Amino acid sequence: MSLLSRNKQPTLVIKTNAANNEQKERFDVLPSVVVGKVPYLHSMALYRHYLACVLLRDRDNLQSTEPVFEPFLAHFPQLLEMPDLTDLLLERWDLKLKSKSRTDRFTLLAKNAPSRDVEVLVNTLVSTFTEWIYPLMHAHLPTYKAGYPNSIKKRAELISAFKIKGEQKNTGLAAMLDPSIEYEPFDMKELSFSVNGPQCIAAV
Repeated sequence: MSLLSRNKQPTLVIKTNAANNEQKERFDVLPSVVVGKVPYLHSMALYRHYLACVLLRDRDNLQSTEPVFEPFLAHFPQLLEMPDLTDLLLERWDLKLKSKSRTDRFTLLAKNAPSRDVEVLVNTLVSTFTEWIYPLMHAHLPTYKAGYPNSIKKRAELISAFKIKGEQKNTGLAAMLDPSIEYEPFDMKELSFSVNGPQCIAAV
């Protein structure tokens, strides 16, 4: 995507590519209009899968409008607006998948993976989010603003410090004890996903 000046008038040029078969399968479970990076598609598709399972399969009363205790569902849409944290999620998720045996990885990432393997992918993604991303989304990081290098640089420094501390203890949760990073006071509301909210399955 680029902005070109032609006859002193700005022109927006967008290059498009045809989706491969694997991407098409992921598009099938996404809304008709999606704005985001191609590398995020897999996690977005798994989010939709998990959303459907929580709201339609696992609830006893489908008519209930009570909030659902699901931090991952509540935070993931906001996470996609923070490319630095989304990239960290995919990086740590990939490392977790690589820690599995080669046979398991091949089965999990196959295009026609059995539903039980999709569940393993989802569970691994959710656990990675809880361990590495959830704390940072409630840390005192500068607000992510594209085009503001100072803000992005400060975020990168704090995220890097969090990663280093977490890698030393082999868990991101250990980084929460690092005094160099401050966190917001805990609020129970941050753990709840509203079934009537803009991200509920009826809306998307």
